[in-house]
Amino acid sequence: MPLLVFIMNNEESLNLYRKGREAWNKWAKEMLAKKAKLEEEDADWQTDNLARKEWISEASVAFTGIHFEEEMDFSGFIFPYEVDFTYTNFHKVARFDHATFSDVADFENATFSDVADFENATFSGHAGFDKAEFSGDAIFIRAKFFTNAWFEDAQFNGNAKFKRVEFNDDARFYNTTFSQDMLFDHVLFKGFADFGSAGLKQKISFVAIQGNGYFSFKDTHFYAVPDFDQAHFIEAPEFNESDFSKVIKNRQGDNADIKKISSHWRSLKRLAIQAHDHKMELFFFAEEIKSQRGIEDKALPDLHNLVWPGGSQYWLGLLYEIFSDFGRSVWRPVLWLVVFTTLFFFIYWNPFATQNWETTQITPSCERKEAALYLTIRHAFPIFFVASHSKKLDQSYDCLSDQVKDQPVIVSNTVIYVGVVQTAISTMLIFLVLLALRNHFRIK
Repeated sequence: MPLLVFIMNNEESLNLYRKGREAWNKWAKEMLAKKAKLEEEDADWQTDNLARKEWISEASVAFTGIHFEEEMDFSGFIFPYEVDFTYTNFHKVARFDHATFSDVADFENATFSDVADFENATFSGHAGFDKAEFSGDAIFIRAKFFTNAWFEDAQFNGNAKFKRVEFNDDARFYNTTFSQDMLFDHVLFKGFADFGSAGLKQKISFVAIQGNGYFSFKDTHFYAVPDFDQAHFIEAPEFNESDFSKVIKNRQGDNADIKKISSHWRSLKRLAIQAHDHKMELFFFAEEIKSQRGIEDKALPDLHNLVWPGGSQYWLGLLYEIFSDFGRSVWRPVLWLVVFTTLFFFIYWNPFATQNWETTQITPSCERKEAALYLTIRHAFPIFFVASHSKKLDQSYDCLSDQVKDQPVIVSNTVIYVGVVQTAISTMLIFLVLLALRNHFRIK
């Protein structure tokens, strides 16, 4: 016949709570002392025996589905064994600061309509906050989680304050929504940390965190640039398929730390380099350069102080973006090469110019269109032609130059200068094509 265990129900738990912290903790310490004695006396304590089940029935408490209309103060409370707050509604402030959860603490689907204060709380067993909703600030500052901490599908509608928290095992924030600031500064993650598919909508701060295990931001939606300044990871975090589109759309929005944005991108780039994630490294580099425009890098000089901070980086970075998308696009420089090649062909040819009859007499085989095409191709792809002047080159120059009868052929300086400019532009664009290919295939 199976043993029946009757866990303290909601009414019994409420009655004990109403007696106050001192009475509650006296009972809790008695339960813990009883457990220690039973463990010492009973070698089979961990098995499914009667003594263990009886103790569990005495030490477990439940507040399942209760609507607390008044402020609830569990500050400093000791929970000797499992505590059940599933589907509980806290309509006013809920205080659990300095509370000790000796075993499982289950807050799944709990609703906190006001501040939820877990500062300095200790979770010795599994902490379950899956699908919990925090409408006010959620304060977990200096809390300690000794086993798994689950916040999957939770909603933080107020500020989420997790500064100096210790996660000694896995921390799961998968598909969690942070509508306001999420502050995880100086947090220790010893196990797996999963922020995959989470929505991070305001300030995101992971300053000086320590990540000792696998760290994931896979498919995470960022609305602001996360701050990983002085963050350290044994294994760099994963950003595969992370969505930064909202960050780019809201670039230079109402952000008090706008001057620090470029350093945030730089920290992300460092993490991508650590992870050998070349694609994200290039993306973070591009955003770092763009975030400085108009902030640290100015488009025009300050004529009053005769300085031009970041002027070269502003314009060179802009050109780098226009012509190659910061070395990430192969087709962009190819298309620009086609455009410039076409443009220079018409410059050489100049169909509106009138060819002197003397030129035809001096160079019988002269065809201006053919000569223009030859010069265009030669200067567009100089690497495929010998450096010295060829007869064909001289004939093409002669054909496109204005000649006077009975005078020596003099090549127009304009044609020469145009060729120099085209060669320089084409060489740059070909270099950008090769650079993009290198970046695409991650060639060292």
